[in-house]
Amino acid sequence: MDCMEREMHGWGLMKMKMKREHNSKTANRRRAIKQIHEKEEKILFEDKVICGKSRVPSRAILTKNSLILDSNHLRLEDILSVSCDFNIFQVFIHSYTTFHTKWVPALFGIARRRHCCLDFTVQDKGKLAEWKSFLEKQGCYVNCTRILVGTKGDASVAVDSVSDATMIRQPRKSFLVILNPCSGNGHARKIYYDKVEPLFKWAGLNCKVIETNGPQHAQALISSFNFYAYPDGIVCVGGDGIVNEVINGLKKQTNEKFRAIPIGIIPAGSDNSLIWTVFGIRDPVTAALAIIKGHIVPTGVIAAQCNRGGAMHIGHTTFYHGFMSDVLEISFNCQRFGPLRYFIAGLIKILHLRYYECEIEYIPAQEETVSCDSALCRRETNNARKTAVQGCDFNKKSNWKSSEGLFLGIIICNHQCKTVQCLKSQSLAPYAKHDDGFLDLLLVEKINLIQLLWFLILMQYGRHISLPFVKYMKVHCARLKSLEGKISCGIDGELVRMDSPVFISVFPHKMYLIGKRDD
Repeated sequence: MDCMEREMHGWGLMKMKMKREHNSKTANRRRAIKQIHEKEEKILFEDKVICGKSRVPSRAILTKNSLILDSNHLRLEDILSVSCDFNIFQVFIHSYTTFHTKWVPALFGIARRRHCCLDFTVQDKGKLAEWKSFLEKQGCYVNCTRILVGTKGDASVAVDSVSDATMIRQPRKSFLVILNPCSGNGHARKIYYDKVEPLFKWAGLNCKVIETNGPQHAQALISSFNFYAYPDGIVCVGGDGIVNEVINGLKKQTNEKFRAIPIGIIPAGSDNSLIWTVFGIRDPVTAALAIIKGHIVPTGVIAAQCNRGGAMHIGHTTFYHGFMSDVLEISFNCQRFGPLRYFIAGLIKILHLRYYECEIEYIPAQEETVSCDSALCRRETNNARKTAVQGCDFNKKSNWKSSEGLFLGIIICNHQCKTVQCLKSQSLAPYAKHDDGFLDLLLVEKINLIQLLWFLILMQYGRHISLPFVKYMKVHCARLKSLEGKISCGIDGELVRMDSPVFISVFPHKMYLIGKRDD
């Protein structure tokens, strides 16, 4: 009797568990449908399907931004590929959904992705053709070959290998991949081949991988490369330095068409400020998905030239001289520490503070015309931006303003310049925009150690520009003079020595990044 009671009790617990799971799925589905109605999303396609191994009849709803299947609510931008099997009327959906680690505060902005494979069966071949058509119209990559994936146990865990069945008849896009094996303390190669390459194969991309063998190799390669076989873009695997080499190589391209080829970034370096600032992406999987989706975002480029006729250096992030350039120089001797080398170099430099006697001249931006809505003001703003893009008249003295003295550092930013090692709210130039045609100038005057530490703390929250010893302004261009004659400066994490004076302006040609901004 006791045995029967225990068995009945076990059955009761199992039924209660199944009921809770059913109620949870129903609640998730209702919540997803409620979100669609709240956002007033138009339902593009709706169908009765049979879901997965459970063979449970359900209703699938497709909107412009999402797909609701049973209790699953997928964003279309998270869908990697869709496979249609016309023999058994089945659809397989491979996606990488975002999840947050509970014990990591949201302030750090760390989100991860996990692989999720869903499948459902439709009524007939006609319905399957409709699903294929609607998914393709929404930008999902659809092929007619079933994708076989080798996984560890459950389909939701990370993927180990991809079968040859993933190779599609005709690649939809072709990319040149420039991989810096030294980036990220030597982990860039593992990141690409283990995490990124399988995703590119699933999405039907054709990629030619070239590994760099030293400094300036990527620049020399890109300057003479024939992109006719890989016209869809360049994928840079590494940090900001490899992107800097690529854009300097594109500047030297003899073929005008190739200079505007878009660039995708897989963050695998010690610092990945560009992709983090422009797209808010830190992890390689999200970056790979952004490249697969293929949206293009134009962004400005910094040009630094010495003596008005000397060598020109191109940058996409920031130009700096002083404290930060010295930290960069010290960090080259701490390569074995990976991303921590900047922190270690910073501590060393804090203990040996030095100040730099400079004169900085600049043409300030007309903020009042930018905010005006009249036709005249809009025309003046457009002319000002056109002037900024075409280059400043360095010989014209009437519009120039200057500041000279002892400085801890001089920083000129092309965008907000966020750093992945810091808090999510950290921003070096809080009001900068990546495509407004202006530069953001920060002048940090001579300060003591306590003031410097206070500056670094407030910078984590983007409030350092309120300090009395920090001058922050938008400028068209700038001219930096140093009494030392030679200027040691940093451009996108690369140390450059230039003759004084140095002219900094917006480069006439924009750079095009592959990705999508949330705003």
